[in-house]
Amino acid sequence: MPRDTPLYHLPTIIVTARDGTLFSCTAHSTDDASSSREIRWKLTDPMGVEHLGPPYIGTQSPIELQRLVAEWWDATKAIAQASADADGSAE
Repeated sequence: MPRDTPLYHLPTIIVTARDGTLFSCTAHSTDDASSSREIRWKLTDPMGVEHLGPPYIGTQSPIELQRLVAEWWDATKAIAQASADADGSAE
């Protein structure tokens, strides 16, 4: 089971995706048996749902993080929609 550890020296940043979804973004160090340790953004929406987001690529301005999260969220939603469409067509 993956473990993650928040990086307390980095701030939590609030961003809004293009569809209006609000995320609280915190850098976390991930570690599991299938992959090496890496730092990724953990995105938490207002309902408390957590998403393991894009890789942390160093110090970014809030505007750069906004863009990164928006692009990641758009891609994630597109993949989920394509998967749902494929599941629906298989019935």
